[in-house]
Amino acid sequence: MKTGSTTLCTDTTLTQATSDSSTYSCPISSNTLLAASGTAYTVTATYGAGSSSNGDFSYSGSTSSNASLTVNAESEGTSISISPTTTSTTYGSETGITYTGTVTGQSNDGYPEGTVTVKTSGGTDLCSVITLGTGTSDTNTYSCPISSNTLLTASTYTVTATYTPGAGSSSNGDFSYSGSTSSNASLTVIKSPTYVGVGTAQTWTSAGTETVAYPSSLASGDLLLLMIANSQGSTMSCPSGWSAAGTVSTTNGDNAGFESCYLIWSTGSSVSVTTTTAGWVAEIAAFSDVGSTPLDGVTPVTTISGTDTSTFTPSGITTNSNGDLALSLAMQDDGSEFSVPTLNFTGTGGSAQGFTAVASTTVSDSSFSGWDDAAEAFAYQQIATAGGVTYPTWTTNHTAFNGSIWLGLSIALQPAS
Repeated sequence: MKTGSTTLCTDTTLTQATSDSSTYSCPISSNTLLAASGTAYTVTATYGAGSSSNGDFSYSGSTSSNASLTVNAESEGTSISISPTTTSTTYGSETGITYTGTVTGQSNDGYPEGTVTVKTSGGTDLCSVITLGTGTSDTNTYSCPISSNTLLTASTYTVTATYTPGAGSSSNGDFSYSGSTSSNASLTVIKSPTYVGVGTAQTWTSAGTETVAYPSSLASGDLLLLMIANSQGSTMSCPSGWSAAGTVSTTNGDNAGFESCYLIWSTGSSVSVTTTTAGWVAEIAAFSDVGSTPLDGVTPVTTISGTDTSTFTPSGITTNSNGDLALSLAMQDDGSEFSVPTLNFTGTGGSAQGFTAVASTTVSDSSFSGWDDAAEAFAYQQIATAGGVTYPTWTTNHTAFNGSIWLGLSIALQPAS
């Protein structure tokens, strides 16, 4: 029996079946004699001329009609891996993550061919469908950079990679590979705290009680940050229900005091603040998506400048969590200048080293004796990866003058989990 020039088997012993016929049996001689093919093989049986059981006769040879033999590729299993198995990123930074892995077939059966998709359990494709290229031996690899910085909302996701065989699923055509899905990987998308706004500032021209307004458009759970500065070196306790975030003061130069308090907002539009001296300025900023431990276990860092300096670089901090919001709170006592100072960053516009500054708030000359003025301001930056943060340099429209002094509070806000 042959297909083309390939002999499939030979049966040299015929078995009598009837008075004028015999049968044969011809098992194919090898399991790997023929390659798998999408086209059927044509097979024929040929009888060579021979004798008859009746010695008075001899038989001529003959060839059968065509038979069809289809050899399918042998089906084999695969496995697929995914890495990293656990990772986190901040919202807006998803493209910094690339998933990689290996599709593994069977030894000596060729490398898998086809496509890989990487998805969340909710069905979101993290990257375009990947067509596998040329592999090695019995493996092939894939790479999946997340396609968009805002693809996912803040949450924790289960991620899997799935291999789908192509039309030719193995580089060795004698074998076909089945699909496979990886084990689960975990991806956490963190939403960094976001600046909401700042309320109208309040000043004290004499000791007493004043109200400091909250920003508008607050949502339950927003963090309120009270910043209060004094040009005469005084500090004060936080209002009832508020927690201290940081305090710094000095008697150097022309004296100054600066502190911050925080509250998780649920209701209300302002807070009453009582001072025992004149010369205070206060404002309240709001931030959304702040975690249950607002300061993230990071002790606020205080900085006091030397006297008569026109620029100020606060000490940096080391954040504990990916997605922390770094805050730079700064004040300047201008040292008896004859107009109020305005604080901003060195450089172009209101940003430096990734920080965004919010317009400064001032106390006017008439608030103090001796033409003693002050200004406070703050700036913020989302920090994608926990670690050391370098703070930017503040500047003022005033030249260094007669005991001017700067104070700084460096704070980190934890992202909501």
